[in-house]
Amino acid sequence: MPTANRLPEVPFPASSTNTHDLPIIDHARLTSSDSKVASVESDKLFRACTSLGFFYLGNHGINYEPLMDICEQIFALDGEEKAKSDVGLTDSSFGYKAIGYDNVDENGSVDTNEQFNISRDDMLSFPDHPSICYPKPVTDNIDVCREFTTSARNVALSILSKLEIHLQLPPGTLEAFHKEGEGYSSPTKARVIRNPPQEVDRLALGSHTDFGTITLLNNNMTGGLQVLPPGTDEWQFVQPLEGHIVCNIADALVVLSGGILRSNLHRVLPPPGAQRVCTRWSGIFFLVPEYTTILKPLSELSELIKEAEKTMGTKPEPGTTTKAWFHRRLFGVRAINRTGPESWLGSRGTDVREITLVICR
Repeated sequence: MPTANRLPEVPFPASSTNTHDLPIIDHARLTSSDSKVASVESDKLFRACTSLGFFYLGNHGINYEPLMDICEQIFALDGEEKAKSDVGLTDSSFGYKAIGYDNVDENGSVDTNEQFNISRDDMLSFPDHPSICYPKPVTDNIDVCREFTTSARNVALSILSKLEIHLQLPPGTLEAFHKEGEGYSSPTKARVIRNPPQEVDRLALGSHTDFGTITLLNNNMTGGLQVLPPGTDEWQFVQPLEGHIVCNIADALVVLSGGILRSNLHRVLPPPGAQRVCTRWSGIFFLVPEYTTILKPLSELSELIKEAEKTMGTKPEPGTTTKAWFHRRLFGVRAINRTGPESWLGSRGTDVREITLVICR
């Protein structure tokens, strides 16, 4: 159960809020030994991932609370301590990100959240060669961090194993892009975000698609996440659902699938209604392919993907690696790198619809 001091003081105002209903996938049924049960749930999963690309996942077994406990301790450190792991010290997104570090729109507005990002690779190899100087709450709890990232990664890979069946890919194809251990490296990470209450509606996180493979989000029963469904210009809130996390497909999987799977635009606002007085806590796991992965459709392995690629929309330039795709997008959102609207626009992913900057509640 979530720690009481991080739970919202009031419930999400579902009756007075414009929300988008997400499909509900049961992970226990998805991985059931009963093939008929698993097949039905797998079909639901594929429909979700080819429409909006967002879904609720229940019975997942991931415990986000210890990770949030660790990061809550980090956020309470003084500025000098947090600066030792500042994300700007490396070309990665690992470490501490202060409020106002990133742009959230083409006008140069900045974000309202602080984050801490923990590298999966660093957790596996610690104490050898960490990519950043991790604060004591992390180094004292390495096993906790490893346990979280292992649990979340296993859930993510189980989802990929079902999707590759529908994509007519050989078993293990998608997992092979996410190897770990000595000789392998990726931006896969755990993140905790704290967004304090805002007196006015300001974007905590600008409209974007995620750049990795799949994202697993625990929103701690607090609203704020919005999606922009295909065929509409109206942003809609995603209602927190007790006992469930929100999962979404990200850019790399869109590309590998030849555009069959969908990575949809989303953003984060202050929570709606009475929840706007609450601090919004989020725990997230991002599964991302290895840095050296060439992002291209897997047409040589699947006739279905080969056919889909013919009508595929935005995709990386030939030869683009995960590392290049990641760094282009990361560079574009950093406020310190801004040269004009083109900086933020250059950070966009596979969903490049024209985005209204109006905050629709």
